[in-house]
Amino acid sequence: MRKSTALLSVLMLLCCASFASAQIRDIEALNGGTITISQLAFPNATYDFVTHGTTIRGYIPSGDGVARPSCTPCAAGEVVQIDGNFFSEKLGSLTVNGVTRNMYIRSQFVLNGGLLTIPHRYTRLPFKITLPATVTGRLTGFQNNPFVGDPGPALFSTAVNLQGTVTVTLRFSGFNPGATYTVRSIVYNF
Repeated sequence: MRKSTALLSVLMLLCCASFASAQIRDIEALNGGTITISQLAFPNATYDFVTHGTTIRGYIPSGDGVARPSCTPCAAGEVVQIDGNFFSEKLGSLTVNGVTRNMYIRSQFVLNGGLLTIPHRYTRLPFKITLPATVTGRLTGFQNNPFVGDPGPALFSTAVNLQGTVTVTLRFSGFNPGATYTVRSIVYNF
């Protein structure tokens, strides 16, 4: 009796593991997310993407992409492009129906927020400007680090194609000779 109970437990564990693995590979199209970019000279970013019962979280370290505006500082009246391009393979996490699994995630993003005219607004407090934005790309999860060798088969792969907004936080940095501002952060919400 004990042997059959142990065998049944092992079979249940294997069935559950293969079921969880099947769920991971079948991620539905993403329906929302957030990308937060800081330190613009060598941008780094964190992100969360969601779909029904699934959350993908990760980060992109400094040097794995570019983000604009790149003016440091930006002059009042200057027209700047709000966009970014990131490619990274770093440890992240995938949560499916409340169960979290750490894995390496290949993140490929192209962000577009259009053009922004830096305002002639004098304030020492940070202020925010929000514009329409899009993100396209792909997220792919692997058990092993794809950067150092064979990562094995993909645990999941899903396209990223969302529309939303980008919020740019600016802060007054002085007069040079006119008002100038630095970008404190860029947050994309989809």
